[in-house]
Amino acid sequence: MKKKLLLLTLVLVSTFGSLKVAQYISEKYFFDKIYYQKSNAFGYGLHFPYNTSADNTPQINSRITELQHLISETKSSQKVLGATAQSPEKSKEYKVAIIGDSVTYGLGVKPEEAYPTVFEKQMNAIRPTKVYNLAIPGDDIIDNYTKYLMAEQYIKPDLYVITLIDNDLDFNATDRYPNKQATWDQLKSGCPQPELKLPDLPSTSSWQDLVVKHYFPSFSSDSSSVCILHHIADRLPKDKTIFITLDQYVKPQDITPANSEVEKDDTFIMESYKAAFTTVGGFVLDLNAFPDFVYTPVSQSEGHPSATTQQEYAKYLFREVSNSTKWGFVK
Repeated sequence: MKKKLLLLTLVLVSTFGSLKVAQYISEKYFFDKIYYQKSNAFGYGLHFPYNTSADNTPQINSRITELQHLISETKSSQKVLGATAQSPEKSKEYKVAIIGDSVTYGLGVKPEEAYPTVFEKQMNAIRPTKVYNLAIPGDDIIDNYTKYLMAEQYIKPDLYVITLIDNDLDFNATDRYPNKQATWDQLKSGCPQPELKLPDLPSTSSWQDLVVKHYFPSFSSDSSSVCILHHIADRLPKDKTIFITLDQYVKPQDITPANSEVEKDDTFIMESYKAAFTTVGGFVLDLNAFPDFVYTPVSQSEGHPSATTQQEYAKYLFREVSNSTKWGFVK
């Protein structure tokens, strides 16, 4: 009887091990064929509107639970975003709201591999911490600002982490979030520049085409988008916000005639983006400034950051928050 149990155990262990090895090989070497744009486990298949859970699988909903709850709170309330709210009792739990787009959402990686989840685990090793992942693929700077207003109303985080991505001024529809239209109208007031009209591009457009034809023009001072960016930079709290760059790009001092137009344009975008916040006293955690930071994509087809890069994001963010007393996490 003991021999049979031992044999059964060995078979089960061997089978489980074989499955894990097969899964590892499929994810590492056949991601594009098996998982890319197909697997809910890697964040694909998000259905809009995303403020309800009816059309999304449990795997997708697990990524957007906090954002869904925040949207629901906003829609069920008659409060105006930005109005003074009653402060909740001070919690012993340190609260962080990470606001971003598909990178923060974790497109192309498993939920536990996305940097907000990794960062939360690192923080909890020191003191109780709750990280709110407020990110949806495609969100722009106005979406992010709208999410900040909602979070300030209903979460009251101790710290905001707001990502800076090169496509953030390529604006979405005005009904993407509750009260976004009103927020957009308010931000545009005082901006005499015309709204930017960008050419329609096919969904299959390359990143290079998007940079040259959409992202770079969106940072033109001749349009209202840059004016809106500066209004947002003025209004976000500087004492409890980390603005973080997540892209790797060529440093300005390293630009040479040999660099492509796309590389030069992307450098201009990110340097302009950072300057919008640093000139008004904001703190930018520029990962490009770290010599050992290397961006690696998920696969040849999936250009979003790999699990390794997501871990790098968490590492640098945790290092900043846990080593500096200015963020109130450590004394």
